Amino acid sequence: MLKSVFFMPTLLLAFLTFQGTVLGADVPPDQQASFEKCSDMEKQGKWELAADCYVAEFYHGHPDSELLDEALHSASLNYVRVHKLGKANQVRRKLLQLRPKSKYAADVHYDIGASFHAIGMYGLASQVYEMFAVQRPTHQKAGAALLSAARFREGLGDYDRALENLMNYLRLFCRSGGLSPQKKRKCADVKFRVAKLREEQKKYDTALKSYRDYLKRYGTSYATTDRKLEARTRVGLILWKNKKYRDARVEFEVVAEAYSDLSADERGALAGGADATAQAMFMLGEWELRQAEAIKVRLPVKTLKRRLGKKLENFLLADNIYKKVVDIGRPDWSLAGLYRIGYVKRALSDEIRGLPVPGGFNEKRRQEFRRAIQEQALGLVEQSVADFKACVGLARSVSWYNDYSKLCEVELAGLRPREFGKPSELHAEPYKDRPGFMPVAAGRGTASKGVESAASLVDEGLSALGRGENDTAFGLFERAVA
Repeated sequence: MLKSVFFMPTLLLAFLTFQGTVLGADVPPDQQASFEKCSDMEKQGKWELAADCYVAEFYHGHPDSELLDEALHSASLNYVRVHKLGKANQVRRKLLQLRPKSKYAADVHYDIGASFHAIGMYGLASQVYEMFAVQRPTHQKAGAALLSAARFREGLGDYDRALENLMNYLRLFCRSGGLSPQKKRKCADVKFRVAKLREEQKKYDTALKSYRDYLKRYGTSYATTDRKLEARTRVGLILWKNKKYRDARVEFEVVAEAYSDLSADERGALAGGADATAQAMFMLGEWELRQAEAIKVRLPVKTLKRRLGKKLENFLLADNIYKKVVDIGRPDWSLAGLYRIGYVKRALSDEIRGLPVPGGFNEKRRQEFRRAIQEQALGLVEQSVADFKACVGLARSVSWYNDYSKLCEVELAGLRPREFGKPSELHAEPYKDRPGFMPVAAGRGTASKGVESAASLVDEGLSALGRGENDTAFGLFERAVA
């Protein structure tokens, strides 16, 4: 599959661009004859023979010819057509070495990186792309090379190099005036990625500044709705982490208001923005829950009534917010919302059970009071059990398990141990990796011997590269994808 994905666009490009090389009148007859011989093989579809001809007959026979770069470039294209990526890269490197100013040099340099990309050698692809962008910053593919390198570095966990690539992109392509709207949107996206990477590095103060700068520069124009909601939520989360709860609450409220202003179609088109909104609203629920849990209910009766009333108000506000989180319909946060809805009722039942008996009651009234609060508490427990069951049911129906679904199972096991027993430990993790990167555990236990053999060939190729045996390395990589 990998071969065909890489092969077909390259082959199509070769067919579309191959018009035949027009030989100049000053090309010596022996060179013309040699070149035309190889070219005829190419036209007949004898691609590997043509590639070998360009190398063995033309390159070795006429190393100083003005057609050398034409021959080597044609050889590389023909090797790609027959999946000989190692040989193609050998020829490309030779072209760069012998004809560094050739009209093909830049594209050949980029294609070496693309070949590593095609066989999944993301570290090597990143190195080539980075060198390409540094050496050829004005080339039309330089920006794409930097962004690809940044994505690969991020996927490999090398956040420093990924960030460096993104910063270079901003420096090279986002500072000049007169950028088209499309390029400005691209610059906005890169700026957001910079902030997110800094957060991944746990450089929270720098990330906070980057998110705010992103919102200030692009928030009213070229940032997408998804990115604006995500950035504002990240600002709130960093403030919350820094214990600036009131400032964080303001950011979360901005997100909730922006979401409420969207039409149904606009909400339906959201991706990351919907998750961000659900998380922001969940945090608003956490704010109200914190307020409720901070209120201590105690006698005298006047104080008890006032504080219990305020506590109930905050609990109900939290409950309503968590229901809105569930309504957004994002699996992660729907499970979180359902857990908290059940938690609020269970916590409220605990509060009611712990209410002190007012003074002045005789024994009969004391018993009636305790019986009344016990009945209310049990009613809330039953409701919380229903909420926790809904949480577990949702997780099972969409095969999406997270920390909150596990907490729901724990609560059910504690509240109804005979009915629900011990919570499950083994669930499939939700697939949330970045596009283009396979999670390590995906497909575990299904690897065939062929896959293992390919992996060992790649390992041998890397070792050969480390020893400077480039030709051997490319041969091994070629065998790995054969």
